[in-house]
Amino acid sequence: MGSHAFVGDSVNPGSGLSLLNINDYIRSMELLLSDPRWLTAHPGHGPDVDRAYVSSWVAETLISKVRRLIRMRSLLSPNWRPLKDYLELLYGSENAFAKWVGARSLLGYAISLARMGLAELNTEAQPWTIRAKEA
Repeated sequence: MGSHAFVGDSVNPGSGLSLLNINDYIRSMELLLSDPRWLTAHPGHGPDVDRAYVSSWVAETLISKVRRLIRMRSLLSPNWRPLKDYLELLYGSENAFAKWVGARSLLGYAISLARMGLAELNTEAQPWTIRAKEA
């Protein structure tokens, strides 16, 4: 790594980020930010950024993702519902680009909630469905 970190799509200056598992992303960013050797990050897209920018960008991104994850969990019921129904509920007032990123993120929220034991995701159904996991 040296004084440079090649972060690929895990840091995406000026754009959104789709995560398939929020817990894995948090662990990855903890590992990245705990290494004091790098000063410059090279994202897969966008300009090179410094350590302070990465730290701030990751914090803001995670706050946004966790808020939407909590919001989605609060909207789930014990009944199966198509996953796509949650797009409008989570991104209804957003612009077209935010909804496009949101559609990709929706699957990540569903997977994360299922892995946390808070939801059940049925990938055998067409379209995929999700429900709150009963305690």
